[in-house]
Amino acid sequence: MKHLLFILLFISPLFAHSQYERNLQRGEKYLESEDYSKAIASLREARSDSSSYYVNHLLGNAYFQSQDFENAAKYYNRSLEFVDQDISDFRQLYLTYNFLEKPDKAQNILNLMVEYYPEVVGSIFYNWATQNLLAPCTPDFGVRESLRYCIKLDATGSIDQGNTSQKIYWRTDDNKVYNGTKITHCFKTSGRHFVKLYSEDNSLGYRRQSDTTISFIFLDNNSIVLEQIPANSKNIEVSTYNIEDNSDTYVYAWETGDGNVYFDPILYHKYTKNGEYNIKLTIFETVAEGVYEPICCIKKKCVVGK
Repeated sequence: MKHLLFILLFISPLFAHSQYERNLQRGEKYLESEDYSKAIASLREARSDSSSYYVNHLLGNAYFQSQDFENAAKYYNRSLEFVDQDISDFRQLYLTYNFLEKPDKAQNILNLMVEYYPEVVGSIFYNWATQNLLAPCTPDFGVRESLRYCIKLDATGSIDQGNTSQKIYWRTDDNKVYNGTKITHCFKTSGRHFVKLYSEDNSLGYRRQSDTTISFIFLDNNSIVLEQIPANSKNIEVSTYNIEDNSDTYVYAWETGDGNVYFDPILYHKYTKNGEYNIKLTIFETVAEGVYEPICCIKKKCVVGK
């Protein structure tokens, strides 16, 4: 009898470890197949056998993707208690608190991220996260409606002030013509517009002409182009006007309305639940290495699965 008891005690821990591995593998499998409810059930079983960084990390991800942000915060916080914590846990916890509109907790996590990973300070994510806490860009054209697409141009510095034989003309792509070195013009629509500057000079006894074209981009909520591929699916592709040929000058931050954020010129995202989401795009200008200043933000409603 004593020998049997010894064998049972020896086998029991092995069985528990085997069960833990099976639950963990099932959880990983369900996460990969985007069956988040089953993933959560399996991972919680695995956690009851052995609380590890990896299980808590996966549980945070599963709850985040299923949009249960309170539980996501709980397990991301637990993952930070382990020495093998990862920067992605700080990032995801920030996004969770941001979605839950808990700025004090979000700021605390951002401070901890900088403490553990100081190199994050010059990243696009850090600039966006800091701006989002201090002065979030609110899409609001309201009182600026009549001025939204207006420009002021000045060619004074490009001409010889003492040359009275030189004349300056401007032509806009909506067929307005101006003369003089300074103009103000308002377009009626958003999008890309062009203004051509003409110079005529008779100072040498014959007529010399030159011209240059200036391009402008005006953005509003209608500038965002949204496609669901296939139609009415949860897979989306979202883009807007490329505001500058030099992609290093501007940075895009897409908030998808379900807690996620992306920093690419074109957004590709898959929602996990049907519903209505507000997609928000903030465009930053690079003002120095690792420093980005927001210049505008626009939004678009996305309806999936309906």
